[in-house]
Amino acid sequence: MLEVAQREHKDNKSLDTQRFTYVEGDFETYNPGRPVDLIFSNAALQWARADQHEEIMSRLYSFLKPGGVLAFQIPDTRLQPSYGLMLDAAAQLGLSGRVAGRLCEQILEKKGSDSAILFWRAFGIVLERSYSSAIRELENLKRTGRDVELPCLHALVFAHSQCKHVDHDEVAQLELQLVMAEENASSTSLMLCATFFWHLNEHAKARKILDQLLSSTGKSSSDSALRQRALILRGWVDLTVDAKMKREADLRDGAIQYFDQVTDRKDAELVLGLAKYYDLKKAYPRALECFDEITVQFPWFKHSLSEKALVLLKMGNWDQCMDSVERTLSDNPREIEALRVMILLLLSREGHAREAAERVRELFEALKRVEPANPELFCEISRCTARVSDRDSEVLQCSLALMEHAIQLNPDSGAFRAERGYQRALLGDFAEAMESYKEALKLDESNEMALHGMIYCQVKLGQLEDASQQMEFLSVIQESIGASASFAFLQALLSWEKDHDRVRQVKLLQQTMQIHMDKLKETIQGPDVSTHDTMSLLNPIFLVEVATEFLQGDTPQPGNPNESSSDAGAKGMSILEKLVGKSPGFLRAQFVLAQAYFDSQRLDDAYHVSNLILKMEPGHSKAHLMQAR
Repeated sequence: MLEVAQREHKDNKSLDTQRFTYVEGDFETYNPGRPVDLIFSNAALQWARADQHEEIMSRLYSFLKPGGVLAFQIPDTRLQPSYGLMLDAAAQLGLSGRVAGRLCEQILEKKGSDSAILFWRAFGIVLERSYSSAIRELENLKRTGRDVELPCLHALVFAHSQCKHVDHDEVAQLELQLVMAEENASSTSLMLCATFFWHLNEHAKARKILDQLLSSTGKSSSDSALRQRALILRGWVDLTVDAKMKREADLRDGAIQYFDQVTDRKDAELVLGLAKYYDLKKAYPRALECFDEITVQFPWFKHSLSEKALVLLKMGNWDQCMDSVERTLSDNPREIEALRVMILLLLSREGHAREAAERVRELFEALKRVEPANPELFCEISRCTARVSDRDSEVLQCSLALMEHAIQLNPDSGAFRAERGYQRALLGDFAEAMESYKEALKLDESNEMALHGMIYCQVKLGQLEDASQQMEFLSVIQESIGASASFAFLQALLSWEKDHDRVRQVKLLQQTMQIHMDKLKETIQGPDVSTHDTMSLLNPIFLVEVATEFLQGDTPQPGNPNESSSDAGAKGMSILEKLVGKSPGFLRAQFVLAQAYFDSQRLDDAYHVSNLILKMEPGHSKAHLMQAR
């Protein structure tokens, strides 16, 4: 299209081609290179798909200088004959006409020129790794007034520090400017700084600024509003601290005192903070009350239903959780958290892997629209999905698609490539998994997941001598790193596969479980550990594999004289019973348990579990065969 326009205008002698330049033929990829005063579009944006409007408008809007204008005209294509023909065709197919919503009005709100909004937009660009664009925006914004000068300087220092090649001279200049800006900073500026540091997990810096604000505010109405905001944020800062030491744990426990000092409860962040506090203290009914209050008082905060669903999930109230998620998705089919909870429910509770895979695909599309430049989020979601996939190949393929996208966004991450290797191994593709692990080690030679994954694949491929040599090498390193469940499990595998030492294998499997569960208990104490994080850390697939190793040839027989053998089998069944008791949708785990019951002559139990499997998946051939046996 660009070449055609250039050629036609060159041939048109009536046009002064010196007055304009053709630089780009696609507004979806257009980037002016620097902030501009005006972007004008005439009869062009209507050609974009409706689901692209939000992303395109946001991109174009980000190129404007503060106070800049995005102007556009879109003709009503519904009046065109082609649209009438499409409506006729849709009617013949039994489809209803669908018209794109007014997404532009949602984006170009009146607060678009507010300095705080512009600051957070620039910070968002930093997080998307578009450092040059973010630095330009922040440089322009810091000149607009003292309410944003100090936070902009802090954000500029952070943005420069994230660049591949840091301009240390520029950072030094910015730090000098910070000293002067701190002396002249307004209360609004300090509040913005505190929020900025909180988002960076710089809790101590945020706390220091907020304590300074709280000690200096007076009794005027403006000071009262500022004090309320500072108290709420102060509560959030302590509530979200990583409580590894007693001091941090005490801060987290005392966070509610700041929320209690706020007199006006008509603040969504306040009520949400209270809900978060009660959630952490496992006072789930009170947390639900807060979320209900948010839903009624602040209907614009749609995310509260997803948060409520997570609390219901922790309570084991599956039906209400599903209801809350479905309500959220009926209002917004792209709600990320609701889709994640739905996938978790479908896999762990319902055993509907095919439907879950479809939801993962929907989530992938939603992520590409809402968080297109967030590789960590793609990886986090892929990681959790894989670990609750119950080794279903379709779900794992969808999960791998998320992982591949994360790698495209950040090809230099060894951790991402190691995770891809792990998921390929779950599919049984050990050769491809080895390649991914090798790529990860080229980027990060100390990546523990890749080192352990390589040995695991060697064991599965029968390369036992190579695996044994690698284990000897790693044993020296592991002593300095500390105990690891995956390393102990590899030792257990080799003890049986290579040395056929069952006694040592069982001992190492017990050690594996102890380390794994201790690590889980330690990690879930943190304030920001979500249900998804917990499931990733629990790793049901790993538990099933450990249980299977306990069970191999050792299912306890009634009156079995081999007591140690019987104990190993009982341990394996205990792991599976606890897992499927909480997550009955893991059908492969259910079947391993049914097989263990059958082998130990607990036929009624085996029949019962097989029946549960068939209720969730009537076509499960192995369960049918077991019932027949």
